Amino acid sequence: MEKISSYIIFTTNVKDITVQAEMLYARSSWDSRGEFLIVVTFKVPDSEKFALSIIRELWEIGRGYNVVVVVQQDDLFNLYTWFPYSSYENCADVKNIVLINQWVIEREGKVLREGSIYPCKFPSNFHGCTVTV
Repeated sequence: MEKISSYIIFTTNVKDITVQAEMLYARSSWDSRGEFLIVVTFKVPDSEKFALSIIRELWEIGRGYNVVVVVQQDDLFNLYTWFPYSSYENCADVKNIVLINQWVIEREGKVLREGSIYPCKFPSNFHGCTVTV
């Protein structure tokens, strides 16, 4: 069975993500190493907190780590992700996320920083974290 390497999921809430992720995880084509783009389709009061809950949910359900969450905030879109094993305090638990880019909505739109939204997630130094294979 061929693995799916890219996922685009539109969501209105964390429960919706849970249902969709569990359905995908149950399939033999699930690939936890795939790239996940989660698009939040409504305005949320705290975009960072909401993105954190989505990333945490995907990690807990199926160990999806290459996740980018897009959340609209006023006239821009915030793009959030996380980096496992970035420090001893942040091993394999999703405790904090990073704003990796912003897309400004003007004319055709533009990103504020150049570069990949899917950078390498695993460091060369695991900071003493236990790694389960």
